[in-house]
Order: sequence, then structure tokens, then C-alpha cells
Amino acid sequence: MLDGVAVRIERDSERVEVCCEWAGGVKTRHQLVRTVQRSEQLHQFDELLAQIRRLRAEGCPASVVARAHGEPR
Repeated sequence: MLDGVAVRIERDSERVEVCCEWAGGVKTRHQLVRTVQRSEQLHQFDELLAQIRRLRAEGCPASVVARAHGEPR
């Protein structure tokens, strides 16, 4: 039986940690990803923006930049 749940959002980002406290005192932690409203909320937004700017400065068209960031890592 579940006795309690605590949810922590990492700096208003898409990263969420859920801590479940079970009967008997056992605690489990789970990492989740939530939907955010703005790209700026992504935890790696600054790195992502820097890479996009670098690719554009190198003359890569927007379609190449989009493909580079649309693929799972």
C-alpha cells in the first residue's frame, strides 16, 4: 500500500523525480519526463541553442538543423 508521494520538478524543467513511500517504510524513486510549454524550460536548452547557432553559422540550412535535433539521442 502506498502511504505517500512527493514530486520534485528540476528547476521548472521537463525533469521530474517522484518519491513513493510504501507501507513498511520502503521508499522508491522514479525519474519522469513531463511536457513543458516552452523550449526555454528544457534542462539542456542553453546547449541546444548554442549548437543550433553554431550549425547555422556554419551555413547549415534549417532542414539540416531540424534533423540534427529531431533524432533521439
